[in-house]
Amino acid sequence: MLKVGILCATSLNKFNAEVLMQIAKSVTGVSLECIIDERPLESNYQRFKSSLRERRGAYVLFISLYKIFRKNGRRFVTQDISKFYKIPFQTIYDPASVNFPETIKSQAFDILVHLNGFDGVINKRLFEILPVGVLAYHHGDLREYRGQPPALWELFNGENSVVSTIQKLNEWTDTGIPILEKEVPILKTDNLLSLRNRLYSSVTTLMAQALLHYAQGKPEPPHPGTYGTLYADPTIIEWTILQFRILRRKARHWNSKLPKISVLEFVFSELKIRNR
Repeated sequence: MLKVGILCATSLNKFNAEVLMQIAKSVTGVSLECIIDERPLESNYQRFKSSLRERRGAYVLFISLYKIFRKNGRRFVTQDISKFYKIPFQTIYDPASVNFPETIKSQAFDILVHLNGFDGVINKRLFEILPVGVLAYHHGDLREYRGQPPALWELFNGENSVVSTIQKLNEWTDTGIPILEKEVPILKTDNLLSLRNRLYSSVTTLMAQALLHYAQGKPEPPHPGTYGTLYADPTIIEWTILQFRILRRKARHWNSKLPKISVLEFVFSELKIRNR
């Protein structure tokens, strides 16, 4: 039986909470345990400051304001979910100060799932000691879109779809093996938030499916031959261009829905109205 450790912070956003609940409800034939990083997560203000130094603060500021005012922005306590679904859990107060890979090895975990937290301790040594490895979400096609933010650069570049991936991590950013992938269409009326919400809601079961893939002894897919560009948060200029492209895309869509009439038809229709 596979022993699966789920790496979490003390709280989860709506997406990660639903992923954890789907794992608890649908993954059978494995032993589950939550491993909770007690360190506080990076705040929106801290992320904004670091992004500002790179001249990429506009996007972070917008997303931070959205998180403050949106209705579904509340966070879920990891221990509460673990207790409700009877998942054993352990807490690690400072993973960086202990030999985290050896801690994992001593407890005979086969595979880890990274949801959030544990910054700075998911590294090559950890990958080497696990019989299977570490699984994580990447909301993008590894062959085209590595890095962050989710769904933004696909929308920026006028793609017709965005791919969500479960990858087995390695020591380089977003160059792992794509275990499972799901493609979500980009609608002509989408903005970044509507696209992202639809993407997240459609792939909450993907991690559970990946774990079942391993529990059933299925082989891993082949390693991709090439990987895409490593993207980062947009600059204010790129963010402005994105908003223009979204508006243009919507305008073209709604214009295509209007009835098509020729100039002569329009003139005759106007004359008929005036002669009444």
